[in-house]
Amino acid sequence: MLKYSRKGTLVLIGGAEDRKYEKKILNHIIRINNPSKVAVFPTASSYPGEVYETYRRAFRDLGAEEVFCVDIRYRDEADRPRYLKMINEADLIFFTGGDQERLVEILQGSRIIKRVRYRYNHGATVAGTSAGASALGDPMVTNGNDTGGFKKGAIRISNGFGFLKRLVVDTHFLARGRIPRLAQILSSGRSRQAIGLDEDTAVAVHPDRTCEVVGNSMVTVMSSYTLHYSSYYQASTDDLVGMDRIHISFLAPGMKYSLPKRRIMGGDGGNERRARLDPERVKAHTALRYCANDDDES
Repeated sequence: MLKYSRKGTLVLIGGAEDRKYEKKILNHIIRINNPSKVAVFPTASSYPGEVYETYRRAFRDLGAEEVFCVDIRYRDEADRPRYLKMINEADLIFFTGGDQERLVEILQGSRIIKRVRYRYNHGATVAGTSAGASALGDPMVTNGNDTGGFKKGAIRISNGFGFLKRLVVDTHFLARGRIPRLAQILSSGRSRQAIGLDEDTAVAVHPDRTCEVVGNSMVTVMSSYTLHYSSYYQASTDDLVGMDRIHISFLAPGMKYSLPKRRIMGGDGGNERRARLDPERVKAHTALRYCANDDDES
């Protein structure tokens, strides 16, 4: 077990990450603190043995000496000494996909999740994919229609583990059109920030809450700090919810984002730098807009 004096890194993965070939995301996780021992929680999965074996091979290929299987199926198993020992020894703790509601129901309030939090607060990396990522925020999406996200009552949330407070995490994001359901949660006031993760894409949240995007697609960050209006509490169940001034950012791989400052960071070593518009490009864009308006009137 490595010893650190500061909080570790939290890695949220949108699901369907490459585990066989380049393993870009898993490799990035390993390089954060070069763990010799990894603890994998397949608790959310209905096929824990198969899922664990996939990650065991992947992490061993990437240099881990030992990969523990923390296969807790029932709540009364959560505090068994052998599982606590695995968490004490691991420097990377990984939650697989499956059913996030099941995962939280079994582990919430247990000694083992408190031990995971302790290890995270003392330098261990904690990562989750799909359901495992969703469970690390608070609140947590437990159910919701992808096509009815603006309908009040179509989205159900509960408490997550809360490694990120007042921040909801959603996965398989743009592919399943999930912007509306995070917008509804933000407009209700039950969360102030939200992260939507595409498949085979991850965000590493560092101790200063700076986020770094890794993978092959996009990360969407939304917040309600600029929210000017929401009809959520006037709407009846199944009514469509309207809102104004939800803040949204789309992050490509390699980009960094500050959750406290709610903006993209510059690429020069992480120092903040606002993008500046080229005046000539602004003029050209304005000219094109006027031309388009003229065409509409003809």
